[in-house]
Amino acid sequence: MSHFAINAHLLSPTTGYRQAGVSGYIQQLLSHLWAVAPADRWTVYAPPGVSRALIDAPPPVTLRVSRLPTTNPLARIVWEQAVAPPVLLRDRPDALLCPLNVAPLLAPCPTVVTVHDLAFLRFRLHQPAKRLYLAALTRVSVRRAAHVITVSEFTRREVLDLLSVPPAKVTAIPNGRDPRFQ
Repeated sequence: MSHFAINAHLLSPTTGYRQAGVSGYIQQLLSHLWAVAPADRWTVYAPPGVSRALIDAPPPVTLRVSRLPTTNPLARIVWEQAVAPPVLLRDRPDALLCPLNVAPLLAPCPTVVTVHDLAFLRFRLHQPAKRLYLAALTRVSVRRAAHVITVSEFTRREVLDLLSVPPAKVTAIPNGRDPRFQ
């Protein structure tokens, strides 16, 4: 039996536009992981307001809700880079899944990083400080990761070309479709 941890701090506990995008990806991922690997142990690190019901967590799943207001980007960065390493040392997962570009740089376990796109490297979509943070930490995170997941073959090629990651380390796994949208 393996023990996996998931950084779900981008999961939105409130209804609204923030439940789309990456939050929706995380919620769907979590609700399906339990069915795919029910014998494994899971620890979910989440923002305040997330409940077991929101993530459809069966009893063996450990939900660790942060005391920091990690729905705030700066608090989330502090959690990822300063709080997560000692928490991971305490919990001792076999691997940490990071569902959006960045992993704790001092993670004491292997990480798997999901990259949805690299538009922030090609276009001026964010303020300069955010672009710099995303560019630097995404680059380091994917290079240090045990494996990188991309949500499309296009993004896989971008990770290979723009971030110089070995091809064997990057797998494209397209997003599934929620039955509501069929």
